[in-house]
Amino acid sequence: MDRPGDDADPSEIARWMEQDFAESIAEGFKETLDDKNTAEAKKLLISAVQEVKKKENIEKKLDELKQKGQKWWKRDDIIWFEIVLSLATLRGSYGSQIVVDDDGEIDEHRYGSVSFRTLQQVDPDHRTTYLESRLYGNVAMHPTKAEALVTNFEMIEEQYGNPRSAKEAFKRADGPEAKIEFLKNFHWIGDKYARNIPMDLYHEDFRQFIAIDTRIDGILEEIGYRPEGRDYDAKEQFLQSVAAELDMEPWELDRTLYHFKAEILAQL
Repeated sequence: MDRPGDDADPSEIARWMEQDFAESIAEGFKETLDDKNTAEAKKLLISAVQEVKKKENIEKKLDELKQKGQKWWKRDDIIWFEIVLSLATLRGSYGSQIVVDDDGEIDEHRYGSVSFRTLQQVDPDHRTTYLESRLYGNVAMHPTKAEALVTNFEMIEEQYGNPRSAKEAFKRADGPEAKIEFLKNFHWIGDKYARNIPMDLYHEDFRQFIAIDTRIDGILEEIGYRPEGRDYDAKEQFLQSVAAELDMEPWELDRTLYHFKAEILAQL
């Protein structure tokens, strides 16, 4: 009901005041309920992670991931490698097998077949077909992803010349938001992967971030913090507050939720 005008009669003003008061009470009740549900969800997740920490050597796993990420960051072609890995794992983490081994380390033989240097040697007219053949059977939606990879290859070649120069451009981007926007320029790299790529590398600008995906949404659903209707920032801020109470970097919580998801869900 719209606010009455200056010429409204007293009964119309009274009805408006009653409705406005009722709506204010309802909104206040909803906010109180949301705050209560959020607090309970946070308590559940904190407790679950604490219990898993008692049984699993989470610190060791996190240290291994940090060391691996910093080692990967030294590669000149890391931006291209991460683009390939990101697209390969979109809609199915099993796609990682085209570039990494069973221990999660870069397999130079597997990756070599889709490396930037290899694609430079493939006839431009045949690159998409070539990539389709490399992705087939291992990567979901392989024809569409092959096209996206060719587009990203051409973008690096035209704008930067090579992956090393693309990495330098990424480094020059001032701050995490600029780096996220840099990565989102590539086809099929959205909010999640634009965070996850530097998080893979344990980049110093991205240790306060969470890479929200269906895995995270599934956990949020289980603890009663329903992801529907909440935007990316709201979910990320909620998990950042959980990390703070656990005395963990948000990066550490993100990797814990990924690598110990089953164990955490078992505690809920």
